[in-house]
Amino acid sequence: SLNLDPELNRLSVEEKQEIWVPEMTFLNTRGSEQTLNDRQTMIQIQRQGGLAVARINELDNEFSFEGSQNSLNLQRRYAMDFQCEYNMAMYPFDLQKCSIVIALKTSDVDYMEIIPEIMEYTGQKELSQYYVKKYTIRRKKIKDMDKTQKVIIVDVILGRQLLSTILTVYTPTLLLNVIGHSTNFFKVFFFEAV
Repeated sequence: SLNLDPELNRLSVEEKQEIWVPEMTFLNTRGSEQTLNDRQTMIQIQRQGGLAVARINELDNEFSFEGSQNSLNLQRRYAMDFQCEYNMAMYPFDLQKCSIVIALKTSDVDYMEIIPEIMEYTGQKELSQYYVKKYTIRRKKIKDMDKTQKVIIVDVILGRQLLSTILTVYTPTLLLNVIGHSTNFFKVFFFEAV
């Protein structure tokens, strides 16, 4: 029986291993890491369709739900390092663009469609050195050798935390320069030991 609350419709570890889960590759990681279906993966059934009541001649009084009317929601958190090139020419007023490239397994390209419109960034906006100014999610087809791959590209635009830069770079530099230049105006006997 399906509950209206998806939190109560989680699949067990054994059930998760019995269903097909799409395989995707994060192309711009050092080892081209892949998605996993393990204990950290959470799959919930989203109750969306109607239910069918058991017939009178059936032994168990159960509700049944049509699989095509109720979708599965798969969630897993990944911690990865993506390879991005930064242009520091306009430091500290620079904007950096880092992309995440996610590709479908080549054999699944004909059977699956990635829909970027339903994807969203839910992470923190304020990071230690940067803040997330904006992000875009788009799909693209790329040629890999003789095969075409469907990919999702997440472009994250990062802006620098200016207050942090001013307090940790410019203020100490300015203070040290003022102290250094002010020593030119002191007489030598100010520095003699008593």
